[in-house]
Parts: sequence; structure tokens; C-alpha cells
Amino acid sequence: MTWPDPVRGAVAGVLHGVAEWLPVSSSGHVALLIDAAGWPEAGEARRQERRALEVALHTGSLLPIGRRVLADVRDADRPVALVVAGLAATGITSVIGGLAGPAVERRFAGPRSVAAGLVAGSVALVAAERVAGSADSGEARTLDGLTAVDVVVVGAAQGVAIWPGVSRRAATLAAARARGLDPAAADTLSWVVGLPTLAAATVWQFWRARQSMLAAPAAPLAGATASAVAGHLTRDLPARTAAWPARRWALWRVALAALTLARR
Repeated sequence: MTWPDPVRGAVAGVLHGVAEWLPVSSSGHVALLIDAAGWPEAGEARRQERRALEVALHTGSLLPIGRRVLADVRDADRPVALVVAGLAATGITSVIGGLAGPAVERRFAGPRSVAAGLVAGSVALVAAERVAGSADSGEARTLDGLTAVDVVVVGAAQGVAIWPGVSRRAATLAAARARGLDPAAADTLSWVVGLPTLAAATVWQFWRARQSMLAAPAAPLAGATASAVAGHLTRDLPARTAAWPARRWALWRVALAALTLARR
């Protein structure tokens, strides 16, 4: 028996809301759930409804992530500079997304592409930690030493995350760590850079999917609500998992990639 639309949306929202805090691709997890559970959205005929649900899940995440970013900015020594860095990086990401996004969406939306993105993100996380390892002994930089080059690199890395499965969170963390920022600074920068990008992308995708949302609003509404609630309830998850080594996240992502391919 197929679950009702609101139930499917809520289940996907809970998974997305939790996974959004981690560098493991929330969208990849939801895609695997939809496919493994055999939901109607897994079929090509329901592609627009699936896109509407995905947009709704990201919309729900904006509230808990926004609260996190506000707290980070409030606690920063140079809050204005941090906000400017986030907006500047978003501009770079937007240019990349505008130029390459449509082609990536058309040609690389299948499970193999998602799996490739998951593996690529795993390699980037591990490689970045190796590069940053020596700096953590005493030379790692904080947000006070943030440079224009840091902003450009992190913004460009976030642009690469348009590839399915790469994960915006993983890409920005890897780039910030590779640039020599300490774990706390990289974590904060990842959120500050990600929020405006996520908000802009959500508005754009919401507009594109508006007809599907209006035609079948139950699943998107339930998904957005569940994503927001789950994200709020698990808002301490990044702090609890901050000490996890990059290889643990990499193994998680590779396992997800293997499961994704095994479903085909």
C-alpha cells in the first residue's frame, strides 16, 4: 500500500532536516529513500512532483539554518565582514550555477551521477583534512584572518556542489579547511556562505516548481514542516559530530553511493 502524500512528505522532511546539518548530502539520502521505498515520485512521470518536494524540504531547512547563522554572526568578532564574505561567496556560486546549472541538471541527474558526486565529495573531505593537518598544530587561521582568496575558493567550491551528491556542506567545509582555516572557522564560514545561496536557490526552484506545488500541495507542505521541525530539534548535531574525522564522513558517503548504485 502506498503511503498518503502528506506521510511521504513528512518522512522525507525528517530525514532531510537531520541530514542537512551533516556533510553527507541530504538530497542524496532523500533520493535513496524515495527510490528504495518505491514511492510514486521515483518514476519519471512524477518528476515534477519530486522536484516540488525537494524544493519544499530545502525551504523547511531555511529556518533552523538561519537561526544558526544569526547566532554565528552575532558571536563573531567582525560580524559585518563575515556577512559580506557570505554574500560575496554567494555571488560567485550564483554565477557558476547560472552558467553550468542547467546543463548539469539535464545531463547528470541520475543515480550514477549522484553516486559519483558522493564519492568525489568524500575524496575532497579527506584530502582537505590532510592539507589542513599541519596547520592545526598551531598555524591554522581563524575568521579574523579571512581573505578574499578564501571567499573566492569557498564560493567556487559551493558552485561545484550543483553536481548531484557532492553536498554544499561538504564542499564548503573541504575548501575552507584546505585554505588553512581551523575547524571552528571553517564550520562557521560554511554556514554563513550556505544560507544566502540556499535561500536564493530555493526561491528560484520554488518559482519553477510552483505549478506542481499548487496542483498537489499536501506532500510539499508536510515535507517543509517536517524538515523545519527536525532541523530545529537536531540543531546541536553539528557540535556533537564536530570531532568526527573526515574519513568517517567519507565512509558514510561512500556507503550511500554504494547503496544508490545497488538500487539500479
